[in-house]
Amino acid sequence: MGHGFGEEALALLRQRPEVTAAMVENGRLIIDVQQGAETAPLVSLLVGAGAQVEEVRRGKASLEDVFVTLMEEEKR
Repeated sequence: MGHGFGEEALALLRQRPEVTAAMVENGRLIIDVQQGAETAPLVSLLVGAGAQVEEVRRGKASLEDVFVTLMEEEKR
């Protein structure tokens, strides 16, 4: 959670090799990363881009989340 997650910040995140997806949903930044990836460098990147990071949570995607992501990738 935080503020300042604009297109510039999203573009920077999407360029990172460990980031598989980055989006803003309901005012929250959601970043999908490869398994085992560290989040601290991503937080530093966001802060450097002017974002204000208030909270970071790690979680696992549900089966439904994985299915939706795969379907979206297939459409591309």
